[in-house]
Amino acid sequence: MQRHACNYLFDFEPIVGRIAFLETEHSFEWYDEASKTMEEMRSRTDATLMPMAEEIAARRAKDASSAAPADTASIEPFLASCIRAHDPWAGVALRLRQTLDRGLPATNAFAKMYEICSAVEEVKAVLSRHGTTLTPLKAAFLAELPALFPIAVIYYLGNFFPAFLQHNLFDYCGTSLPDGLTDQFSLVGENGSKWHFMDHTSSSDTRKLIAELGGGKFDFVTGDIGKEVVNLWTKEREMFREELGQMVAALALLKDGGLAVLKMFTVREYSTACLLRLAIGLFDKVRIIKPFTSRIYNEETYWILSGFKKPLFDPMLEPLLALMDTATAVLSSVTLPGSGGRTPIPFYRGFLSPANFDQDFIERMRRIFFADLTRRMRCAEVGMAEFEQQYDLILSMATSKEKIDPYAFQVEIMKRLSRLMDEHAEKWREMFPISQLGSIFYRVTGIPRPSVTGRGRRETRRPSP
Repeated sequence: MQRHACNYLFDFEPIVGRIAFLETEHSFEWYDEASKTMEEMRSRTDATLMPMAEEIAARRAKDASSAAPADTASIEPFLASCIRAHDPWAGVALRLRQTLDRGLPATNAFAKMYEICSAVEEVKAVLSRHGTTLTPLKAAFLAELPALFPIAVIYYLGNFFPAFLQHNLFDYCGTSLPDGLTDQFSLVGENGSKWHFMDHTSSSDTRKLIAELGGGKFDFVTGDIGKEVVNLWTKEREMFREELGQMVAALALLKDGGLAVLKMFTVREYSTACLLRLAIGLFDKVRIIKPFTSRIYNEETYWILSGFKKPLFDPMLEPLLALMDTATAVLSSVTLPGSGGRTPIPFYRGFLSPANFDQDFIERMRRIFFADLTRRMRCAEVGMAEFEQQYDLILSMATSKEKIDPYAFQVEIMKRLSRLMDEHAEKWREMFPISQLGSIFYRVTGIPRPSVTGRGRRETRRPSP
């Protein structure tokens, strides 16, 4: 069976030549066109929602002393719930937890990374080479917790190359924010010396990480950066410093010829395009993919960067670390949906000269944007269809005096769609084979292994040394 790595994929061949830095602001001519297209799509959605918002406002006004304003934002959470409930691959992680090891932390992030290991040729080739030759593999997992990327890689290696794990040839470490997500699966707690807590927007933290781990020593680096943002429509602007810091750390740790898998978001603005252009100049091949198990309504994509050219990067490390300190925001006023006015949003300057960007690169950026726009429109269409079907229920929940709970509404839809999710989960397992791993997984990770006692009550059992 042919395996498909993602919903959409773009390849970039390397651009040979010097990468010229620049400190003045610049933008692409087509950015205004892209922004206008997004605003038009948003306006169409609002036009459909407004009559429903007006009906809800009218019903609320009957029980209030003054008329309630008609605000589409009050029912947008229900539209988002409809979109999420119809994500055909949403049930994969749940079904894996039911059919694999009881203690396996099979979440959406686990499924994404396992899929990338199993289907993306560049990643699969690196893991296969080390697994078959029993050559040590040194990996770093940036911006982690609850540490599901290393867990997924360990599980993949255990499924296909058990001897590799039995010989303790997988050496890894990871980073996370000091106040990051909880260590709910105990991987960090059981392997504390492997984890480093840092802020990826800090150049001093990045220097410290490089000094502690050693630059240029890792075969494989992943990054799963993310944060809460003011508004999804301006996420690219707000995420730039995090994405820049993640990339600088990843490149500093990679050895010559190494492989990186970095989570990134949209590529519409000049500052983000500079990161992509930097990657194209420093790697033999760059691919942008969206795995099936990456939530369809989420803007995340993964950059697969293979064949690192460390000698080209080494002279750039100091300028990039300095850029992390000087990449301050220029506040620009934009109209956010539902804001009722213009809001200041950080806008980061680009850092590469326009001479670095040929027409082919810009055209590929345009294609990436419109592929993402198509995804957004497909999500909106599916969500609106379900929204209209369930409008009576939405109306009763939205006009209730009790706290609105769109999540409970989403769960109800997902229950009805469980058969569809089962079908997609089974298809996913056929494309990306995975089976029970058992004791070797718990021995390698140190995670306490659950056991069932008495009337189904679970207790944890420490792995044997």
